[in-house]
Amino acid sequence: MFGLGSILYTFTMLGNSVCILNEERFLDNLGISRKSENAVVQQLSELIRTIKTLSFIPLIIINTLFIIYWLILG
Repeated sequence: MFGLGSILYTFTMLGNSVCILNEERFLDNLGISRKSENAVVQQLSELIRTIKTLSFIPLIIINTLFIIYWLILG
């Protein structure tokens, strides 16, 4: 997996890491919440929430394809 495959794998892992962030336990401790008074922090919080919402199903499909790839081609 060199080139385009490794780039896709990297972005998949980054998407996974954004999707597993918990708002109550992790993001609030960093001061990133929708209730923040800072507009930039609110936008960052909404961006993370949007990414989590929109990429949930595609990430499941891409992760499944990577698992099948690794099982078949090792």
